[in-house]
Amino acid sequence: MKEKILILVRAMPEENRKHTHNVCVAGINEKKEWRRLYPFQFIYGKKDIDFKKKDYIEAELTSPENDKRIESKKVVSHKNLHQPAEDRD
Repeated sequence: MKEKILILVRAMPEENRKHTHNVCVAGINEKKEWRRLYPFQFIYGKKDIDFKKKDYIEAELTSPENDKRIESKKVVSHKNLHQPAEDRD
């Protein structure tokens, strides 16, 4: 399933078995449902993650095998929509 998601949080990188780092991000989809998205590969000093907080992404998602939380989704692919959210006071 594809969803448009506003990114709100990016966690600290976590080392995995292959000695690379993965990052979890969280945001809200268009139905105002919370999404915890994993994994995004992260390498210090490189721009592997092409989005920041308050950016919209479109992500192809599946249900993860080992995480039963409703909001958790495994990312198959994503693209930055280059549509930053506007700050509202």
